[in-house]
Amino acid sequence: MNRLNFYLLSLLLCLPPSFLAAQGSRKQASAGNERDDSVIYHTVERGQTIYSIAALYKVSENDIYRLNPSSRNNIREGETLKIPRNGTSNASGRTADGASVQHTIRSGETLFSLSRNYGVTPDEITAANPGLDAGTFYVGKTIRIPAPSAAPATASTGETYTIKKNETIYGLCRRFETDNETLLRVNPQLKSGLRAGMVIKVPPKKAGAAPSTPTTPVSGPTNEFDIEAMRAYRNEVNRIDVARVALLLPFLTSDKKNVPRFVEYYEGFLMAIDSLRRTGTSIDLSVYDLGDGTQKTEEVLRTDEVNAADLIIGGVTDEQIELIADYASRKGVKYVIPLSSKLEKLTSGNSFIFQVNAPKAYIAPIAAVRAASLLANYNAVFVSIGDKDEETDFVRALKAEMTKKGIPNREVGYNSRTFMNDLTGLLSTSKPNVIIPTSSSEGALAKLRPTLRALLQGKSNYRLTLFGYPEWQTYTNYTRDFSAFNTYIYAPFFAISRSASVRRFTSRYKSFYQKSMHQTYPRYAMLGFDTGMYFIGALQKHGANFEENIRQMKYNSLQMGLYYNERMSNWGGFMNQNIYIVHYNKDNTVTRE
Repeated sequence: MNRLNFYLLSLLLCLPPSFLAAQGSRKQASAGNERDDSVIYHTVERGQTIYSIAALYKVSENDIYRLNPSSRNNIREGETLKIPRNGTSNASGRTADGASVQHTIRSGETLFSLSRNYGVTPDEITAANPGLDAGTFYVGKTIRIPAPSAAPATASTGETYTIKKNETIYGLCRRFETDNETLLRVNPQLKSGLRAGMVIKVPPKKAGAAPSTPTTPVSGPTNEFDIEAMRAYRNEVNRIDVARVALLLPFLTSDKKNVPRFVEYYEGFLMAIDSLRRTGTSIDLSVYDLGDGTQKTEEVLRTDEVNAADLIIGGVTDEQIELIADYASRKGVKYVIPLSSKLEKLTSGNSFIFQVNAPKAYIAPIAAVRAASLLANYNAVFVSIGDKDEETDFVRALKAEMTKKGIPNREVGYNSRTFMNDLTGLLSTSKPNVIIPTSSSEGALAKLRPTLRALLQGKSNYRLTLFGYPEWQTYTNYTRDFSAFNTYIYAPFFAISRSASVRRFTSRYKSFYQKSMHQTYPRYAMLGFDTGMYFIGALQKHGANFEENIRQMKYNSLQMGLYYNERMSNWGGFMNQNIYIVHYNKDNTVTRE
């Protein structure tokens, strides 16, 4: 997050409602003025699916379908959906137990007006929404409003001060070395706005507040806001001398099948530690066995080493992950979930989580955007297979993207007796054709291969390309076919075995451990290496609050791409959004972009 965005978010507090309402037109919610407080109004953003929206609000997909029947077919960017509120809520949307509430920003609202309406401070709202900035505060966006905290009595210093022209709440906080919560508590009349000539009580100084400014009145928007006065907890880069990392995995477990994978992940992680130390990074690594169940997890979370950690990585079962995630949230420590591709609802509501393996339904629309861009000049033919591995989310998203971009696309059902004629009837001789089976199964490839081979060997005028799925990298018997068919697949992870970096890692691994890696997908040693290099490297370079620079963090992975562009929600954590497009070239080489 750059300084300009923080400045703009601070500016939201002092802009008149009419100005913000005008800015809100950038993304207007399509709902009418009549609002039902028993639901949340969500504006669909690019790439979102019913699956990801349900995860965001911790409801089921059927809950959304019930209130929005047309969403079963498709949803569009900018569309407004009704989302049921979780739990019993009052007219303001606050749950009966006083917990946080989700609020959809309406035209004319500002951060300051919301704080006043809900009885909380702007700082409390921004603390509850780490992803909130000027770019994400707009009409139709949903944010989390925390429960009001008990307000302790605060005495003034006995001094008074007369407000000067152009002064602001944040300029006053800086002048008096306090925070806006204390300033407003001592001077509740300021909740209605500032006016030149007002006489206020000078609040007591607060430890850790921004230092005072010169007594010259602040005169212009360039200087009148102090970033630290609003988002000190987030904008401040906490440099660390030693990266304290806790790795928690179930090494001694009854899950004998996966123990070698956990061990291999650990071995790759240690290789990352070794590589980073060679660059001068100081690392204090603590490794713990979680065993079966949650008893050991609870014990580990009470150890001094984990309590001192800057970063926690690990957990395998849902129960272990939920315990660690709750601990990370309470302690304010970054937590990486390296293996599980579930629990997206947990990640969507916990701002300290980084999930490495994204659920397939979450990455489907991201992959569809990449695929549609790649295939912009193709004639697309979808082949409906109808087996158990249908890729419904991806196919639906890709068709929508292609239609939006004007890419011709049609579908044919697979029939072994008529498939050759059915397919050629849809192929183009004037532009390249891409064949996209609707299933990721090996059986689907077995059905397509004879026909595609026959078309190639018959020297037809058709230019053919095949497009497929992450699972295809495991179908090693088809590698030569993939090259022959000029195949592309999308995949969140892919290791190019012939690349210099993979060959070097493979050699180092064998030298380190006197054995070869298990032939799994993904390779767990490479997964451990990639996560260690990325996250510990982030700690070393950007400090404990490395997420502020996450969009600028580049890492050329061995296998698992790591790309965290934005939080799942303003109050949530980060889901890995990396998608590789892998190309099996006709010369039998493989490239990854």
